[in-house]
Amino acid sequence: MFYLAGLLHDLGKLAIPNEILIKPGKLTVKEFDLIKQHPYYGFRILEQIEEFNLIASWVSQHHESLDAEGYPCKLSMDKITLGARIITVADIFCALKEDRPYRNGLSVEQTLVVMTNMAVQNKIDSNLVNYIRLNASMIANLVIKKTITQ
Repeated sequence: MFYLAGLLHDLGKLAIPNEILIKPGKLTVKEFDLIKQHPYYGFRILEQIEEFNLIASWVSQHHESLDAEGYPCKLSMDKITLGARIITVADIFCALKEDRPYRNGLSVEQTLVVMTNMAVQNKIDSNLVNYIRLNASMIANLVIKKTITQ
């Protein structure tokens, strides 16, 4: 289920114009407001498949943060499932490691610094960040292999 959730977590971006998704510069407030709707759209698509109810829930929460400042619903820590927290941390790790139109990917060490700061700020689950730290070389190799095979 986590594998499928990982593949489908950004499905809702199909509802976001490509000009926004691939924009090389900083997004406007209006553009970012559109981006923040993608977890909702992903949930609405996946909830149509009965067997994907749990995955749909994780997808809908993958941009929520433990301090209740995430999106789309600003859920509090106790409302964010462990599955969603795992998808969130994995998504952030990959997003930081990968090249983006507006920046080069970070090293594993730089990625862990950013993620540790996010955990200290109560944005993401510190236990999961520690798990990544303990397994960083193995995880980085998986990310590299994924990138090479795409």
